[in-house]
Amino acid sequence: MPEVRVYDLSDENAHSEDDVLVMASDGLWERVTNEEARDVVRKLFSERPVTDSQRYMKAAHNLVLAARGHLTQKGWRTEADEFASGDDITCFVIPLKGASLAMHKTYKEREAHRPKEQQEEKEEN
Repeated sequence: MPEVRVYDLSDENAHSEDDVLVMASDGLWERVTNEEARDVVRKLFSERPVTDSQRYMKAAHNLVLAARGHLTQKGWRTEADEFASGDDITCFVIPLKGASLAMHKTYKEREAHRPKEQQEEKEEN
């Protein structure tokens, strides 16, 4: 069962650079718990400065590696010597800081490129 939470992203000061959303396929979640995912991301963030442009991509990469494991004589195994994920693994680590600003800019850009007729229809409603 997926975990669903609702966050208010309108407060620009509510999040730090370390606050992220991990969005991933079942290939990750079948092998990595929420707590393990948190620990993987925290470890990576403690090793990389906030200014590192690949920080979030590397965190997603490390999460995929945690689920995929490594090849041993017993097959693909996790660090806990359990079977690794044989499923496809997709993972995004999305920063929450600045999310409201990014959403606002995206909305304004989309509105600017919308045909005038659609803009007028929206204003009428």
